[in-house]
Amino acid sequence: MIIISNSLLLVQFRISTTDKHSAPEKKVKLSIAGDPEQLTSIWIGDCLLCTSSCENMVRLWHLDDDENYVLTLFDFNYYNDKINSIKYENKGTSPILRNKRQADGGGH
Repeated sequence: MIIISNSLLLVQFRISTTDKHSAPEKKVKLSIAGDPEQLTSIWIGDCLLCTSSCENMVRLWHLDDDENYVLTLFDFNYYNDKINSIKYENKGTSPILRNKRQADGGGH
């Protein structure tokens, strides 16, 4: 289980069905440029967390390897768009990103 605080502290717990006392297993301070109050996060696979905070990018956090990656709309020449939702389809291999223009009914 993970908890992400409003100060962007990610705390990972390992929950045991036999031990009633769980302690934090890992603490990581997340770094984002967007609005922390609008942070959206979803799991992609076993250890990969995808986050979005109304920026023009999503951040991928591989918790077991302590690595992170960025997927940005800059690569597709969408410089002013902001991602406002993310969804992961188990059948596919990529997160589905939705930007503000799409949410309003226009764009790509």
